Amino acid sequence: MAQTTAAGTGDRLKTTLRGGAAVLGACALLALAACSGHGGDDAAEGEGAGGASSQTVTVAVATTQDLARTITASGTVNAWEEVPVGAEAGGLTATAVYVDEGEYVRQGQALVQLNNDLLRAQLAQQEAAVSSAEANAERESAELGRARELRERGFLAQASLDLAISEQRAADAQLASARASLSETRTRLNQSTIARPFPAS
Repeated sequence: MAQTTAAGTGDRLKTTLRGGAAVLGACALLALAACSGHGGDDAAEGEGAGGASSQTVTVAVATTQDLARTITASGTVNAWEEVPVGAEAGGLTATAVYVDEGEYVRQGQALVQLNNDLLRAQLAQQEAAVSSAEANAERESAELGRARELRERGFLAQASLDLAISEQRAADAQLASARASLSETRTRLNQSTIARPFPAS
């Protein structure tokens, strides 16, 4: 009986040792599998990091540029300021109109032309009158110079000298009047062309 019990005990001990060795082997295999799994994750992470670092980056220099900006709209445009324009020379009829309503014009640009044929004729007559008055004034001035010289020598009476002075003054007054009439006619002739009176604001 003692031998049988010892043999049975030995067999159970061998069986227990074999079972423990099997359990230890299984644990070792699980540990290796876990390590190999983490290594795969680390490798995957390394490959992912390497892929991210290999991306291409383009570098550009910052510059300034104008951007086209166009606004299309419709509406009504009214004149900012209206100025009535009329003829300063009376009694003349319009012969030509050079612009249309709403057209842009510059300062001094002709707008309307009035009939100035009569004024041109008057201008020619008055220019001739001025030339005649200038010649008459020069003649009377020369006569006055001779009269004064003769008076100084005692060959001319004072009354004759006074007459020469009076005639010379009359000639000067006639010349001044002719020049004034000529200036007036020139002004009226200029007024026969109606132009824009002021610059753009």
